[in-house]
Amino acid sequence: GSFEIGQGIGRTKDLLLRTSSMSLVGTGEVDLAKAYVNIDLRSITRTSTSDNRPAVKPFRIEGPIAALTTESR
Repeated sequence: GSFEIGQGIGRTKDLLLRTSSMSLVGTGEVDLAKAYVNIDLRSITRTSTSDNRPAVKPFRIEGPIAALTTESR
């Protein structure tokens, strides 16, 4: 993915994290000055559950970099 940086904030609309079994795509921002993250992610699985839903629910990573939290969406 890519980030656009302006006024100390990195913003992305095309974040991509890949493993051997799935990929996560996301959007969000990282405030570099405040060391704060706010990113929404959803999975694109290569394997799915028996009812064809993605194995990982959409979620948000948010908070200070030293104390990130996750929340299901």
